[in-house]
Amino acid sequence: MKKVISISAVALVALSLTACSDPSGGTVEKSGADNASQSQAAKDSTTSAAPEAGSESSDPKLGDAYTWENGMKIAVSKPKKFKPSEYAMADVQGKPQVFTVTVTNGTEEDFKPVILSLSASSGGSEAEQIFDSSQGVEMPTTTVKPGKTVTYKVAFDVEDPDDITMDVSPGFEYDSKTFVS
Repeated sequence: MKKVISISAVALVALSLTACSDPSGGTVEKSGADNASQSQAAKDSTTSAAPEAGSESSDPKLGDAYTWENGMKIAVSKPKKFKPSEYAMADVQGKPQVFTVTVTNGTEEDFKPVILSLSASSGGSEAEQIFDSSQGVEMPTTTVKPGKTVTYKVAFDVEDPDDITMDVSPGFEYDSKTFVS
C-alpha cells in the first residue's frame, strides 16, 4: 500500500512540474534556424543534465509558431522594413516593420480571424499598428474552416526593430501569447 501511495505521489509531482513549463498548455514550434542551432547544441553537449531553471523562456520568438492546446496555431514572422503608402492609416514616427501572420485552424470549429488580437511594443513604447490596404496590410475577414490556413500581413511603427514584443491572442477564450525578438 505504501508503495502505491509513493508511486502516486511521485507521478503527481512529476505532472505538476510538467504543467509549469507552459501554463496555457500550448507548444512553441521554433523556426528552422533556431531548430538547427538547438540540434547542434544537443550534439555538442556531453551531459544529459536538464537546463538550469530560468535559462529558457516559454515565449516564442518572432519567426516561430505557437499552438494552443485546442490546435489553434499562429506563426508570426520576423520583422521586415516596411514603407507605408500615402494611404496608410497611421501616424508613422518610428521605423515601420511588416510581419507575416499565419493562422492554422487546428480546432474543430470555424474561426473568424477578425477577433484575433495583436499588439506590440518596442524600445519601451507601445507600437502603433499600421493599416495599409493598398499594400495588403489589413486583417482578414473570411472564416477559416477547421484544417485550413490563412496568411496575411500586419505592420507596426516601432522604435527599435531589434526589440519587439508582440502579444497575440486568437480570441477572448484564449490566453495571450507573447512573441519576442
